[in-house]
Amino acid sequence: MTSQDGMAAVAQLLELGLTRAQVRTRLDTGEWEPVVRGVVGVAGLDRSWRRRCRAALLVSPAPAALGHATAARVHRMDGYIDDERVVEGSPARPS
Repeated sequence: MTSQDGMAAVAQLLELGLTRAQVRTRLDTGEWEPVVRGVVGVAGLDRSWRRRCRAALLVSPAPAALGHATAARVHRMDGYIDDERVVEGSPARPS
């Protein structure tokens, strides 16, 4: 979880071999906390803009990227340094 700002998608944890019961136990004991639907994180960490961005990417279908004002802030573009929006985009899938 450290390389993902203290968070992981539940799907990632299951792929690594944890069971849903093990995830639930860590949530119940307060070791982890729910961040957004399908994402858990180490309890007690701040809910920073960076972590909100990471959570958006973790729940998005791959490949996904930060877009618009969010990408502008990541790249330190003038006028976006204090923008708190989190915009995620995934490529359109053929129907």
